[in-house]
Amino acid sequence: LETYACTKFPVEDGHVVFDEETRIPVRPLIGCIATAPKYEVILARREGPYGGNMDCNDVSAGSTVILPVNVDGALLYFGDCKAAMSDGEIVNAAEVGTRITARASVRPRPKAMSWPRIETKDSLMSVVSDISLATACRQSFREIMLWLEEDHGVEREKAALVMGLVAHVRVCQVSNTFHTARCEMPREFIPRAV
Repeated sequence: LETYACTKFPVEDGHVVFDEETRIPVRPLIGCIATAPKYEVILARREGPYGGNMDCNDVSAGSTVILPVNVDGALLYFGDCKAAMSDGEIVNAAEVGTRITARASVRPRPKAMSWPRIETKDSLMSVVSDISLATACRQSFREIMLWLEEDHGVEREKAALVMGLVAHVRVCQVSNTFHTARCEMPREFIPRAV
């Protein structure tokens, strides 16, 4: 059963006013953030290794998003901003007009990076999209494991074992053709290299 609705919700005092009894705290995020892919023109709403319509609610204030640069100038794109969004975006969350303040800088591309990364003060995250949600979940886990190995000197087996205890794989969205998952690794549990 498919249901479509278009409703306006006021935002007051840092809350989305859903109805008379329900006020939801805003947690603004950028649903689409991408650089241009190397060989093709992609619709802004499509997702892939370049980013895109990932709908990851951790792309928010204070996060550092690491994307590949495949063409001169990168052609960075932002859009699909939301006042708040739950994990898994099955239906469209409340979109809002947004003024984005961002800084962009170029860093060396990590050899093990195949998909977008997010850094926060508390966590490392990888974001992967695939036609199969199961594949996206497994690949996002693998991306973090390789990140720990390459950038933190943690042996792969040790990285996988500690991740099995503390890493969280979550669904970002299943509303698009390609589903998106993220794996989050708390910084406090990153093992020291031996």
